Amino acid sequence: MAKSYSTGKSPTAMSLMLLLVMLMASLDITAGKIGVCYGTVGNNLPSPGEVIDMYKQYNIGRMRLYNQNQHALQALRGTKIELMLGVPNEELQRIASSQDYANTWIQKNVQNYGDVTFRYIAVGNEIKPDGPYAQFLFPAMQNIRTAIYNAGLGYKNIKVSTPIYQPALARSYPPSKGSFTTKYRSLLDPIIGFLVKHKYPLLVNMYPYFSYIGNTQNIRPEYALFTSPSVVVQDGEHGYQNIFDAILDAFYSALEKANGGSLKIVVSETGWPTKGGQATSFEYAKTYNSNLIRHVKTGTPKRPNEPIETYIFAMFNENQKTPPESAPKIGVYYGMRGNNLASPGEVINMYKQYNIARMRLYDPNLDALQALTGTNIELMLVGNEIKPHGPYAQFPFPAMQNIRTAVYNASVGKKIQVSDPINQAAFAESYPRSKGFFTSEYQSLLDPIIGFLVKYKYPLLVNMYPYLSYIGNTQYVHLEYPLFTSPSAEVHDGELGYQNIFYAILDAFYSA
Repeated sequence: MAKSYSTGKSPTAMSLMLLLVMLMASLDITAGKIGVCYGTVGNNLPSPGEVIDMYKQYNIGRMRLYNQNQHALQALRGTKIELMLGVPNEELQRIASSQDYANTWIQKNVQNYGDVTFRYIAVGNEIKPDGPYAQFLFPAMQNIRTAIYNAGLGYKNIKVSTPIYQPALARSYPPSKGSFTTKYRSLLDPIIGFLVKHKYPLLVNMYPYFSYIGNTQNIRPEYALFTSPSVVVQDGEHGYQNIFDAILDAFYSALEKANGGSLKIVVSETGWPTKGGQATSFEYAKTYNSNLIRHVKTGTPKRPNEPIETYIFAMFNENQKTPPESAPKIGVYYGMRGNNLASPGEVINMYKQYNIARMRLYDPNLDALQALTGTNIELMLVGNEIKPHGPYAQFPFPAMQNIRTAVYNASVGKKIQVSDPINQAAFAESYPRSKGFFTSEYQSLLDPIIGFLVKYKYPLLVNMYPYLSYIGNTQYVHLEYPLFTSPSAEVHDGELGYQNIFYAILDAFYSA
């Protein structure tokens, strides 16, 4: 460890490494089916050789690698570490379109490493049914399997699958009612048939953390951290003491409804963040991971006595990686009205340095757009807060229509959504939240826009400031309510309880 620290590894990377070392030193992970994900998107990481030595030192027998990193594959030679090797999303189209290319991919990244133990090929990762890669996923999986057999590697029983994640579920509560969304069924039905035919497992990235922070009013941390002393959710004959089992069994129920009841699930990612959001800490991550390692030996209520093959995310915090799709969707706006600002290039470097994956830019500044080239930072470029009685009110809807047409004329229609931001002034009523509705003036402005958004399945953009709600009513609103620090519900609206103004305002918009 001293050697790694002296080479300039960041405290962030080191903290997670120390966490894993502490866990692996104190727990017998060989008794369960535990692997650890190895991401390589960082400039603060040990060399692949050093990483593989850590896996061996701490008896980590399985690894998930997200791409065909040749240095990592070279370091794995002769180690007997079982590998889940990822095919990046960006390669799916070429693999799906050409069996020759799929053959070459397997030859270069699998066949050439005959002394590496390949357990799975994970084709793509968290492919969305309405995303740009959806049409290529199933044929890519077929071509990869064919390529494995063309290379004479069929005897090695390398399984081909793809990782999905929690948004694939239309319903997850109670677990017995788990089902996939209609959109995901269209993507998954042929894949499930493929997995059933070849007896391959389905891979699932699963984060109880996100279930918890998305519903802290109804979910206690003990239920997410495997520390509940008794059953929290009773679902028929099955009792659930933790969210992990509940989510996993919801996926099993969904598979049963999609003719995939014979499949096993491999948890291809799970973990708890150490920093960067609500309920994140070293202690929480340690508690989750240590209890997870103990728990997966026993199976779920629906599938008892079946150890759960599971991969912990991740060996390191990758300092150049943008947040995953399942991470909180946080962006930062970039205003440019000042003579004391950093250059656009310096600003973009800050976004990258702090892993800010999304930006709102208020006008098409060419220097900023140039600096964004090749960064993978997702950009929001929109107008702002048009008043129904203002000079621009007649133009937003036809402008939105023309912009959408222009986007499709430029052949980028599937990548870009068109919308318009409104603000809290649009409300005629926002309390209680279930009674939220727009003023008649805003309704006349918004009606055609809402129809446009519904038609094309675009979101409505809302500028929202709990601060303004607080200072406008300090006699009745406690400071804890806008700052997310209230220990209990401040406002009850029917069956809903609100601990913060942010959710209350947002739900008022939904009601409107």
